[in-house]
Amino acid sequence: MTSHLLYVGGYAGAGAPGIQVFTLDDSGLTRRGAYSGIVNPSFLARHPTLDVLYAVSETGAASDGSQGTVHALRIEHTPDQMRLTSLGHRPSGGDHPCHVAVHPEGHTLVVVNYSGGTVTAYPLTAEGVIEEAEPSFEHGGSGPNPQRQEGPHPHSSVFSPDGRHVIVADLGIDRLLVHRVTGPGVLVNETALAAIPGSGPRHMAFHPDGAHLFAVGELDTTLTVHDFDPETGRIRPLATAPTVPADAPSGTTAADVHVAPEGDRVYVSNRGHDSIAVFAFEDGLARIATWPCGGRRPRAFAMSPGGEALVVANRDSRTLTCLATSDGTVTDTFEVAGMQPSSIVFESARLLLTPFARGYGEPARRGG
Repeated sequence: MTSHLLYVGGYAGAGAPGIQVFTLDDSGLTRRGAYSGIVNPSFLARHPTLDVLYAVSETGAASDGSQGTVHALRIEHTPDQMRLTSLGHRPSGGDHPCHVAVHPEGHTLVVVNYSGGTVTAYPLTAEGVIEEAEPSFEHGGSGPNPQRQEGPHPHSSVFSPDGRHVIVADLGIDRLLVHRVTGPGVLVNETALAAIPGSGPRHMAFHPDGAHLFAVGELDTTLTVHDFDPETGRIRPLATAPTVPADAPSGTTAADVHVAPEGDRVYVSNRGHDSIAVFAFEDGLARIATWPCGGRRPRAFAMSPGGEALVVANRDSRTLTCLATSDGTVTDTFEVAGMQPSSIVFESARLLLTPFARGYGEPARRGG
């Protein structure tokens, strides 16, 4: 396996290393550095062309004394080390931001606020700095689950591969909301799809063909594949399949989803059942395997750029596990110190240069 660089974010106090950097190769995972100074950097996203990493700070006014924020971090490369330094931060426009996504061309950042029920789109400068913005949309409504769907809870967003649309999954109101991108930081509401009542749409992923969208139902542990029209943004459900067997423990919830580079396999994480479901997507959608994830409550995972491995963020066991995509074998387990891992993003192949083999020096820390 080629050596890959990856960033891991999670739940941590301001003084703890809430963002950590690893390499993955044939020997497994090796920790290379860390960044402190952000409370609960629970979700990360990488700029498509610049050396910039984005992180939400998942906080709320009632629970933490302030609404959430979104941060930009410059990735600095030298012959001997890699450092993360702050490029500033902005209010997220609501409580408990839990997801951040970057436009394929790098001019817009979208943050969803789970408790606030809002979606904020920010223009980005040519250097990747986040510009000021107000919430773009405030969701309303509720769902049939009184404990989890008492109000809107936007949980993620994903840009279409051509960058013309962004889709927001709202767990609280069972909706996939489609917005057209009309300029940097500018979204126009276009259409919406009502999901299965009580399903709680959580995370989404596009097929490489750009014409199919996969969405995880957190509450009913399902995966639904949709037909997506890139011209109009219209979404039409095609097939739905359960992500866990019938005897899964009560309270199991589905979480993250990723599609193999070839598009023939789709993977979903299940918390409670603590597994990775494997689906074949060829003539239809069918679950063909369910692998133990090797930890507790796999909140998120990511696929290596070559597709040969999954790295799973197991929040409650505070571990990262590596699974071979050939058969689900757990090839490595790394105990993460200082935070509960909840997000993983791989570095782009263009930055995997030989200087990384010599390490990253001391962890960079931000005061404040």
